[in-house]
Amino acid sequence: ENKLMYFLYVMKDKGLPVEMSVNIQTFNDAMNSYKIGDYHSTQKYLLNILHNNQANDTTIFYLGLVEYELGNFIKSQEYFNAISDSSIYCPKAEYRLLLLLLKINSINDAKAECKKILSNPNHPYREKAELISKELFSESEK
Repeated sequence: ENKLMYFLYVMKDKGLPVEMSVNIQTFNDAMNSYKIGDYHSTQKYLLNILHNNQANDTTIFYLGLVEYELGNFIKSQEYFNAISDSSIYCPKAEYRLLLLLLKINSINDAKAECKKILSNPNHPYREKAELISKELFSESEK
């Protein structure tokens, strides 16, 4: 049932717009690989970028997505948790983390993440979290 909830609310991130690049070390190449579903190449490019800039929240967020797509859910969770509250990727990372927790059936953690999202009245994924919460929480937990 929780995995069904995951499939009802999951959405594929489309990646960022890029220009064609001839340098294989660029973020453009990573995004181009991501868009065609070549997650192993994307992972390689992003890890190289991250090696040179540990604080790059764009790279960290997309590594979370890539690790998820590769089935490395623990690593994906680590990347999503590494996104700072001040990052523009924070709301997306919180929502992706909620979906990941549902997928791996980590219900208590999913409930905590859902409550975190719902505690922010301006969270861009609040409506989706409200729908999930209706199925996730019993009446006594709300």
